[in-house]
Formats: sequence, structure tokens, C-alpha cells
Amino acid sequence: DLLGELIDSFLQETPPLLLELHRCLEEGDAAGLRQAAHPLKSSSRDFGAIQLSELARELEEMGKAGVLDGAAIRVVRVEDEYAWVKTALEAIRSGEYLWKEEL
Repeated sequence: DLLGELIDSFLQETPPLLLELHRCLEEGDAAGLRQAAHPLKSSSRDFGAIQLSELARELEEMGKAGVLDGAAIRVVRVEDEYAWVKTALEAIRSGEYLWKEEL
């Protein structure tokens, strides 16, 4: 099932990106932050995870501008939103459907 494979790929590729966002914050690496946020922005939007995509876009723009002030709180928000997206995608993959309001 193609959708299941796409979901699995997203769920496997995202945690390393989250770790990379943290590493970049710790090291003050704005360019790295931009590079880690970009694929997260795109893949999140592909799944309709608009809030997650928007947060990643903000981080990408901050990294591009070389501004890290406020990035840490956005990374926390990305992690929180990813947790919801992960739960939703796992439910879709297993044939169960959850809406954000039900969580």
C-alpha cells in the first residue's frame, strides 16, 4: 500500500530532523536549522499537516535570515505538533481515523 509506505517514510525521516533542529540550536547553526527545517516543511505539507509545515517554514526563514531568537520555542512547538501528526498518521495507516479534536 503506497500510502502506508509514504507514512512509514515520513515517520522514519522526521525524528532525525527533529534531532538536527536541536543540534543546530545548541551550536548556533542557523544554516543547518534552515536545511533541517526545509524537508520537514515540504513533507508535512504533503500530508496536510499545515500547522507543522508552517512552523517548519518559520524555522527555515529564521535560519535563512540567520536569526535564532525565538527558534527554541518553535522547535518545541514543532515537536508537539509532530506528536499529534504521528498519532494521526499511525491511525490512518492502521485503518482508524482520529481528528485532532478527539485527542
